[in-house]
Amino acid sequence: MSRPLPLQASLSVWRARALRYTSFYVLLAAALLGLRYATRETYPHLRELKASVLELQNERDHLELEVQTLTTGPRVLEWAAAQGMVPYAQATKTSAEISVLPDLPKPPPDDTSFQVSTRWSVPDPATQPQSPALTSPPQPSSQPPAQNRSQ
Repeated sequence: MSRPLPLQASLSVWRARALRYTSFYVLLAAALLGLRYATRETYPHLRELKASVLELQNERDHLELEVQTLTTGPRVLEWAAAQGMVPYAQATKTSAEISVLPDLPKPPPDDTSFQVSTRWSVPDPATQPQSPALTSPPQPSSQPPAQNRSQ
């Protein structure tokens, strides 16, 4: 089993380490101060926004209270009477005769079959030349027809 090595280093090595650590802490402190300087206007702006939010919430609460007071039953009746409206129970009512709807058209008959005829046009021989294969009658074959040999 090996023994741990003692921390033996020269004085120059310890000085170099101390200088590195100190410079690191100084750079870190400078970076934090620079960040704080860059965000110096953030907190006053946040305070202003919080104040405006509170102000808007108070205004909303007052408006909600005003809506509730203006939409109460007696207040609406008072406004309607001022506008010349009459309650439904006191309004004059008229009646009218409802006219009868016209009859529906008759449905088509159940037998809805239809007939289609096709007429093919016949070409006029005077206006269209015919090919010789279509005009000549079939020629009889010189060979006898093939017979079934599966006997």
